[in-house]
Amino acid sequence: MTSPFFSIIIPVYNKERYIQKCVDSIIAQSFIDFEVIVINDGSNDKSGAILSVINDHRFQILTIPNGGVSNARNVGLNNTNGQYVLFIDADDNINDDYLASIYDAIIQNKAELLIFGLTKIYQDASSKRIIPSGYGVVSFEEFKDSFLLEFQRLEGLYGYICNKAVKRTIITENNLKFDTSLKLAEDLDFWISIYSQRPRIAFSQYAGYNYIQDVAGSSTFYECDPWPIIQIWLKIYDFLSPCNISNASILQKKLWDLFRVALLECKSISLKNINVIIKDTIKIRKAYSLINDYKPSDFLGMQLKNNNKLNIYLYLKARQTYHWLRKWLK
Repeated sequence: MTSPFFSIIIPVYNKERYIQKCVDSIIAQSFIDFEVIVINDGSNDKSGAILSVINDHRFQILTIPNGGVSNARNVGLNNTNGQYVLFIDADDNINDDYLASIYDAIIQNKAELLIFGLTKIYQDASSKRIIPSGYGVVSFEEFKDSFLLEFQRLEGLYGYICNKAVKRTIITENNLKFDTSLKLAEDLDFWISIYSQRPRIAFSQYAGYNYIQDVAGSSTFYECDPWPIIQIWLKIYDFLSPCNISNASILQKKLWDLFRVALLECKSISLKNINVIIKDTIKIRKAYSLINDYKPSDFLGMQLKNNNKLNIYLYLKARQTYHWLRKWLK
């Protein structure tokens, strides 16, 4: 048997309201050379029952104990046979020409990685298309040089899980996986690993992926731990090095913003805890001179730059007192 052209990976956790529409949109595709690996990640609603009645040999349903979306996607990657890998979330759906359009763009451009658009669908039925500004094949250097400007302008499009098709051998030959320790930005972390393999990249302005917003049951809030996110942005720095001026300035600001968040999210404001954060920040600054060159203009940033833990302590205590007063006055 020949391998299908596409392997589609769908993690499912308690998506009984949406999974049927997702599955139906895949079955309705005009392009038929695909397989679907659905990972039921320990759902305790009716998702499993809905999946169990799918009558299509192209669908493989795997049920596993709940381990999180990154683990589920890794299980999917371990069971793929297609030439190219796509990811679809269980609460989203695709237009009938989705696979055909992506296939045409891959073949036309001989792409190893295709980046395309998506359409955000809101609860009031309004929509917003987000599409790459590029079209066709771009050189790796062009992609790197414009990376962060486009990343910001396109609302993080380069980090979304759902708007890319990647040649499977890039994943398998480099043993690439999703980092199961991450609770935020795990998609971006995975794609940075893909980009770092220097694939032949092409863009398509097709936007037939319907990305449903504000879905009930979606995990949209986590207690903020900036340190894993800092590591992802350092990984971006390594990928982009040597950085042009635009990329460097964006990276500097982003990382210093995250250092500030580490202080503002400090659970117990004490000189000891602040000193730990300062020490961790200094370690990173010593390893990346680009960060040390930044000149923050805000008070907290300037105190952090000068390693002034007493001023930071007084600032955070005053801020904490202000918020307590606000709550009390209510």
